[in-house]
Amino acid sequence: VEITAGPDDVDFSAYPIHVLASTFKCFLREMPEPLLRYDLYDRFLRAAATTTADGGARARAVRDVAARLPAPNRSLLDRLAYHLARVAHHADANRMPAGNLAVVFAPCVLRPPAHRPAQESLQDVGKQTACLEAIIDEQLRAYERTLDEFITLESATAATQVKLTNLRSSRMLTDEGTFSLEDVGEIENLEANRSLLEETLAALEPRLRAISSEDEIACPYNDSRRVSRDTDDDTDDNYSVTFDLS
Repeated sequence: VEITAGPDDVDFSAYPIHVLASTFKCFLREMPEPLLRYDLYDRFLRAAATTTADGGARARAVRDVAARLPAPNRSLLDRLAYHLARVAHHADANRMPAGNLAVVFAPCVLRPPAHRPAQESLQDVGKQTACLEAIIDEQLRAYERTLDEFITLESATAATQVKLTNLRSSRMLTDEGTFSLEDVGEIENLEANRSLLEETLAALEPRLRAISSEDEIACPYNDSRRVSRDTDDDTDDNYSVTFDLS
């Protein structure tokens, strides 16, 4: 696939999905420097080797190293991790859990420097895979938490609305067609609960759009509030990626 125009002018649906996937992997492999840069290679391997009783320690260690990447690298890493997490979410059907995806993509994004002895590079393969698997697993957990949270809030809001509607139309009306003081208090309480749930649901809707369309995306490796930085450069949080498609 050769892109000679802007991405918005290309009909990607005209190409088989396997061709697009292979093209993307080729892009990652042929970058002059890997997505997870040479100068951070050993740091990523050390982070991947983190083993403690805390299951999230490896993910945190990898995230801290990823915070050192330049902004464009972090942006692309976010997109890649999010996409692979969505694939892993359907592992029961596609047989591609995070571990299998890491085996496929780790050599494309985390390569040893050219001067590294071949035998030593072979010994690093397991750590390379573990590093990317930690990234995918962390994004997958965030993805599934958002799904669960949205479903829970949506169900609670609908249940509250149904209860409120039923209460208003029930036989709890007095003969004069008005509510008793006790009924009014329950209705006001339901209204307050429903309003709170609807406000929370509205705040969550952008995250649902990210899950369904990827137009907006959670960026754990691009968010300065969630990672620690040991360097003073790259402090601008408004990151973007520019591709030269000419």
